[in-house]
Amino acid sequence: MVRRMHRFALCALVLALGCVDENPSLIVTGVLAPEQEMGCTWSCNSTSSDLLIPSGVYDPAIDGGTGYFAGVCVANFRVNNATGGSGFAGDTGRVLFQRANIELFGVGGESLNLAYSVPLANSVASAADVTTPGTQAVVVTLIPPEVGQFLLTQLDAIVAQTGSSTLLVSFTIAGETTGGIDVESSPSTFPVAVVNTDLVCQSPVASDDFVGPCALGVDSAFEVIEGSTLATQLEAQRGAPLLPCL
Repeated sequence: MVRRMHRFALCALVLALGCVDENPSLIVTGVLAPEQEMGCTWSCNSTSSDLLIPSGVYDPAIDGGTGYFAGVCVANFRVNNATGGSGFAGDTGRVLFQRANIELFGVGGESLNLAYSVPLANSVASAADVTTPGTQAVVVTLIPPEVGQFLLTQLDAIVAQTGSSTLLVSFTIAGETTGGIDVESSPSTFPVAVVNTDLVCQSPVASDDFVGPCALGVDSAFEVIEGSTLATQLEAQRGAPLLPCL
């Protein structure tokens, strides 16, 4: 009790500077597979067997302006200690997401001198108890489009330096509780293979059962019609024939 009261007193003393949670209570549990049948949404409560994906693929050459983004499941282990109030305002352990702090590395951990932050929206409720965290999916732009275009120009150099076009995206989720405490998760790492015009395929005619990506250049190929103007342009950019859609 003395130690806890000392901590609260310390928070009060440095309120103007912001109190930082010295025991991280935010945990990134993984990167989520999109629920395409639900309009490309993400949920920590999905019953799908492929709830999490181990890695991603990003094609900046056909990026539709979104960059590489993914749904990330975040667990909040802070228990609400409020003695009064209800709803959003009464949940002092709720965390309001503010930003993701991101750094890119080569597949072997080589520094690429690329670090940045991206803004976040949404929030995660406090834990029901010490073993039942609040969970929330948050969409994170792990590689913004402008970074993607830079990577495209440097792809050969990255492969020469690291031996692979796969990058390790190290990121943390940062925010503030409604009780005024700054919190940040421990770093998580997610591999993303950066490719050039590989996430596109061609078919003689449009396929009714072809499942396209949630966004151009993100994880899944999109279908173009063989011989179309777009297919011809992409083949010229690729310098080789487009792959057939399976």
